[in-house]
Amino acid sequence: MPLNDYEFNYVAMLNGKNILTKKFSTNELGEAYVKFELPEELATNDGLLNIMIDYEGKTESISRSIPITLGNIDLSF
Repeated sequence: MPLNDYEFNYVAMLNGKNILTKKFSTNELGEAYVKFELPEELATNDGLLNIMIDYEGKTESISRSIPITLGNIDLSF
């Protein structure tokens, strides 16, 4: 069953350093869309998002890398 209207925490990290910690909630369907801005000046593409949710006395956690591209991208058709 989905965890609807359920609070969780997330942490965004760059190069092993915490840049953002926030609380958020799922919607009535048990879904959440996490959105945040990275610093304008990036020296690394080593980004990690960790989501933690407390459920039945245990903390469940999932981590995913943040896709970061350094430099300019030139795309032509």
